[in-house]
Amino acid sequence: MSMTFREKSLWLTLMGLVLTFGGYFWSVYAVSQGVPAWKDLLPHHAGLFMVATVALVIILVAGHIALAVLDRRAEPDERDRSIELRAGEYGSFVLGTGIFLALCAAVVTEGNAIMAHVLLGFWVLAEGVDIACQLILHRRGS
Repeated sequence: MSMTFREKSLWLTLMGLVLTFGGYFWSVYAVSQGVPAWKDLLPHHAGLFMVATVALVIILVAGHIALAVLDRRAEPDERDRSIELRAGEYGSFVLGTGIFLALCAAVVTEGNAIMAHVLLGFWVLAEGVDIACQLILHRRGS
């Protein structure tokens, strides 16, 4: 069974998120190793975030242009909208859990770095869950 334009777009977005924000979190981890009592977001974290965001935009724009040239795009139908809604429920649950955990982290840690990275990490994870669920539901034909 060949993939539709929507499935290819979802794979591209998922891989873009994994590459860019995986790189971001790895870089933050590597940079924070040498900093004693690292508590607050530092200016270079903002720079790393901007680089990850710009890289994600470039990957998605270039990838979607290539997909549009190679594959004709079909308009989403009722099934696609239903799949998006169902997958969004799972992603929303993950995001809500992350917000709760970020608030807990804010209460028990000093500074804002842990809370900000928990929020960002769960946002990326929620997007990944949403996309993965859409891919699974497309494959199942739901």
